[in-house]
Amino acid sequence: MAFHSEHWGRGFLLANAFVDADCVISTCCLKTHRFGGHFTLSLKNSVGAIACYDPRDKYDYMGELHQSPHPWLN
Repeated sequence: MAFHSEHWGRGFLLANAFVDADCVISTCCLKTHRFGGHFTLSLKNSVGAIACYDPRDKYDYMGELHQSPHPWLN
């Protein structure tokens, strides 16, 4: 399903499994990493929720992401 966004030129596609679900529960993996005390939160659980490309016309969302004028946010 397509959603509009002010940050993405064409909005973004969200997987139907997320759209059709009554609720989505995402839990984090509470472990520390080797350097510092950073936690692996639930961001990794969202991999695959947003499309890398549009299957209709092969628009490359990841290409758009990596052309960000704010590279420190990538």
